[in-house]
Amino acid sequence: MVSCTEFIPLYSELFKFLEKKNGKKEVIKYWEYVSDNYVQDLLGEEVEKNGIRGCFNYWGKSLNEENCDFTIIFDEDKGTFEIRMYGCPSRGMINKLSYTNPYKDYCEHCSILYTRVLEKYGIKGGMNEMESDYKNCRCSELYYVDKPNNEPYAKITKIDTLGGVRIEIPNCKKMVEFISKANKDTPCGKYDFGDEGYINVIETTTDEAEVGEFEAHRDYYDIQCLLSGEEKIYYAMLEDLKITTEYDKDGDYLLGVIEGCPCKIKSITYKAGEAISIPNETAHAPCYAVNKSQKVKKAIIKVKL
Repeated sequence: MVSCTEFIPLYSELFKFLEKKNGKKEVIKYWEYVSDNYVQDLLGEEVEKNGIRGCFNYWGKSLNEENCDFTIIFDEDKGTFEIRMYGCPSRGMINKLSYTNPYKDYCEHCSILYTRVLEKYGIKGGMNEMESDYKNCRCSELYYVDKPNNEPYAKITKIDTLGGVRIEIPNCKKMVEFISKANKDTPCGKYDFGDEGYINVIETTTDEAEVGEFEAHRDYYDIQCLLSGEEKIYYAMLEDLKITTEYDKDGDYLLGVIEGCPCKIKSITYKAGEAISIPNETAHAPCYAVNKSQKVKKAIIKVKL
């Protein structure tokens, strides 16, 4: 086991070795490998679930664990996240070593490790060179959501308990009563509640493939309630959808795909006993696997608009 006091100097020396072997491109290649195979699983998971708040969750924990001297400035409404580092322990340690000097671009690894992950989710930014002083262990990082504040965002609402559905649809008393009693043993089928809407209880298997077609509705909106298992739902703005199947009035659906920047697509996971409310301006692709494919049972509440 290598301690942190040994790892940090070794880390810096590895960068020197890689550059000597095959130039700076070899160092960057290594940083990208670490980003894809380590940082992605940690920071990426937080941002995928929570958007730019995931930055706050990730760095608020990691910087305290590393005993850094720092300030975080987080504005969720504006979509900005800033770290002001007044004392980086990692850089401070190698600055004090008498037998070697830090790799000349040592601090650059932070920018590549993190921005490579964040850009996948529509968050841009990185090191602010004008406000950074690496020799004195100080730096500034600014990240922001890559959308103007006046542009709409895809939104869905997670409901922590099935009982919470009554808050979402207080005028649908019959459907609320049904869903409050529903469980994994509730028979599959369509349950009609007249003017309130209807509920489809289904069993299906979550898909491990990459997200494909999205669906959207006009006459009803969905509240998807899991009765067993766990599931990931992908979602995006309806306006970003390239239509593949025009609106079907009888089925109340249209289909499409999201092309171009993957930052347009978000996802959320939920488990048995929880529900997801999906407004009609949000296209969605349900029934995807969280970790691995599994059977799930769900009740899809179709609320009449």
